[in-house]
Amino acid sequence: MSITTDLRMDGAAAPRDGDPLLTVKNLTVRYEPKLNPALTAVDDVSFSVSEGEFVGLIGESGSGKSTLGTALLQLLRPPARVSSGEITFDGRNLLELDENELRKIRWRDLSTVFQSSMNALNPVKRIQATFDDVMQAHTSWSLDRIRRGRPR
Repeated sequence: MSITTDLRMDGAAAPRDGDPLLTVKNLTVRYEPKLNPALTAVDDVSFSVSEGEFVGLIGESGSGKSTLGTALLQLLRPPARVSSGEITFDGRNLLELDENELRKIRWRDLSTVFQSSMNALNPVKRIQATFDDVMQAHTSWSLDRIRRGRPR
């Protein structure tokens, strides 16, 4: 499957075929409360995800998994903040988008299943069916189109 660029209307540089759909470079997220010492929760993380890939992030409790997922979706709230790095999705730097621009891609193009996944995932239902349900709820795509991927 190749990355498509026909959905871009904002003039941003869209990825070329073969480029990762999501790239995280040197991302650091810190919690900086006023009354307590600062804490680095995500330290210099880099990875990329190509179209069609699904990524599961595992680690012990407190290792920064939820913080990373929240940072990717730009849902961090003070005292958390991205202190360095970049997050590029579909050719756009997510750290530079305003809330209205982010709202257009969250949960439709970029989403996560947070900790306590038993509250979000049904153990007797295949994960594919769960993703199908989410995509049908947030797009007008048919089930066939969802399973084929992004439109050409």
